[in-house]
Amino acid sequence: MTRNKNSLSLSSVLCYGGLMALCVVALFSMLYGYGEFVQNRRIALKEKPVEKFYKPSASHRLDDMLPRRVRFVYEDETAGEVFLYADFNLWGAHEIKLEKGPRGGFSKTIVLPQGEYRYYYFVDGKPAADAQAARSSFYKGQEVSVKTVL
Repeated sequence: MTRNKNSLSLSSVLCYGGLMALCVVALFSMLYGYGEFVQNRRIALKEKPVEKFYKPSASHRLDDMLPRRVRFVYEDETAGEVFLYADFNLWGAHEIKLEKGPRGGFSKTIVLPQGEYRYYYFVDGKPAADAQAARSSFYKGQEVSVKTVL
């Protein structure tokens, strides 16, 4: 049986058919995406425009924005040394060692701007959450304490 130069093989037909199907899917995806874009733009234009510059109200005072002195306390008489690991010291990259008090507890006062901070103590080589913290969160699968500075 001889092949005609103009005839297509089954693999060629399947290849071209697949390419055509891919082009159709891409075309519909683009059209759907454009329609969604137009719809979201219409909704955005109907909403109130955002002010370009922040205008502080009379209730904002400079005293409210100044940094605060924050005291971190870890109560354990048997601990040898305690370090503070927090998001504000890049989780221990800048070491903060708590000082041992006369009664056996550890403490350190740090100046921090207002905000919410996650932290934990590193006690004798092991992580420990703050038992006195009002809230906790998770950081890389580990439970950490949360302190809000007002």
